[in-house]
Amino acid sequence: MLLLFVFVLCCDPFISTSYVPASLRISIEGSVLLLALAINLHYNRWGRCYLWLITITFLFVCFPILGTDTVLKVVSFYNKMVFLILVIGLLFSSIEVLRTFIIIWVVFWRLICYLSIIAFIGYLTHLIPFSYFEFGDINAGSAYTYMHNSVLGNIVTKKMFGVEIGRVAGYIYEPGIIGFFYGFNVLVSRRWIADAKSARKFSFLNFAAGLTTLSMSLIFFLLFFLFYKKMFSGKKFVIALKVSLLTPVIAGIVFYALSSELMVFSSSADRIIRLELAMDIIANNNWLTLLFGNGIGVALEQGGMGISSAIINIFVERGAITLLFIGFMFSKFLSHNKWLLFYLFYYSFMFEMFWYPVFLLGIAIAYVHSQRDVSIKQESSRYIPSSRSFQMDEVVV
Repeated sequence: MLLLFVFVLCCDPFISTSYVPASLRISIEGSVLLLALAINLHYNRWGRCYLWLITITFLFVCFPILGTDTVLKVVSFYNKMVFLILVIGLLFSSIEVLRTFIIIWVVFWRLICYLSIIAFIGYLTHLIPFSYFEFGDINAGSAYTYMHNSVLGNIVTKKMFGVEIGRVAGYIYEPGIIGFFYGFNVLVSRRWIADAKSARKFSFLNFAAGLTTLSMSLIFFLLFFLFYKKMFSGKKFVIALKVSLLTPVIAGIVFYALSSELMVFSSSADRIIRLELAMDIIANNNWLTLLFGNGIGVALEQGGMGISSAIINIFVERGAITLLFIGFMFSKFLSHNKWLLFYLFYYSFMFEMFWYPVFLLGIAIAYVHSQRDVSIKQESSRYIPSSRSFQMDEVVV
């Protein structure tokens, strides 16, 4: 279990991946996959995971056979999908393992939240020193410029209305990416933490930490989420009244945000350029590249930059079949939480999270927790002697 978390922290989107040699990272990844496979085979309780593995293997064997990509490029992508399935099997093997993973997840992100909030306040008030840090000196492929604190991590500076404000990135490459995980935690907190008070605290802490990233993607989603929750609660007459009164107000706020200096925090201009590059590649597709893609890294080769949108990038590089398969897979895993599924769909237009082990771990926990929760409720008389002695989703926080 410890090795698994070491692997997660050594990979993207954590900046530690730039400090860990590729050979060591690959060795850790191989060890994690082999151990997870051995545990799955030992317990033999992973049911349909066999089917997922067979399907994934068949799909990715097609790429080198059809000549749309090389074996080396496919392996990294294939390993991440196998990692997800094997971790799901690992979590199914024991309720205590699932409980431990949730506790570690909550404790880890609580710590990251505190560091983000302290860093934001410390930089804004100049009470905590930060030094200039050109990350390209560490990794030439990561041309980020930060203000750095050895304990609190990194900050990306922006000017807003003439005032310099720091967007907290912490120990993840971009503020927008760490913002995604704060939003993720807001959506799963009430499901993973049985105690309502603790769940609210964890949710609010992630909400506050998310604001320190000043991520427009996250802020727009959180506003929509809160707006929907408040708007569509109560009796029908009250809902109709709230919709008629608040809709113009919300529309005005959104219009102001889109036309004001707030959008300097957005990377929309850069995303439009990347989208145009993707459209140029798609326009030259034939039936083979349409179905199986143009190969991993084709955008970098043709335009000197990647495609940040996960949905478009998968379609361009790996083709329509892979896109449909991944969409179906994540829809199955997150069907229990419609808001989380919508959140993933929303963010997949702006970021590529699908290849981050920490993201895959979160999805695996969410899926197995929902299945275990349903199973226990349906068969409680068989497995649970009392309601308090074996409450699966109770987490001490």
